[in-house]
Amino acid sequence: YLYMLLSKMDYNQCIIFTSKVDRAKYLNKMLKDADISSLTIHADMNQKQRIETFQKFKEGTEKILVATNLFSRGIDIERINLVINYDMAESSDTYLHRVGRAGRYNTKGTAITFVNSDEDKKILDDIQKRFEVKIEQLPPKIDETTFGGLNSG
Repeated sequence: YLYMLLSKMDYNQCIIFTSKVDRAKYLNKMLKDADISSLTIHADMNQKQRIETFQKFKEGTEKILVATNLFSRGIDIERINLVINYDMAESSDTYLHRVGRAGRYNTKGTAITFVNSDEDKKILDDIQKRFEVKIEQLPPKIDETTFGGLNSG
């Protein structure tokens, strides 16, 4: 499903959040094995590696960054307009910080969250109650025009 989203959606840059370092490494490898170019950033990298990866992403060299929560706060990159929570955030606070990476600088952003367990559903319910929003389920078949225009802030 992730591959389909990345191929059908029109986005400038995307951050895909995972829950753990091992999952970030694994997902980044899966993307590369599918010929989808991406970077990853996580706590197992030394500071120099993280800075170099951040610079490549910030400069727009790569469109996709797979990250842990290490990247969920204090990062302002204008071109990010898609956040995918491959793993559900562990709290509504973390969710808010993650999705806040998209749609900066008065641009529009889209957040997609994969809900895979009852625990994920509970956190999603908490998010909707806390922020008084209704998070819609994606349709089973994504029309290529559904998310078109994401490039036009």
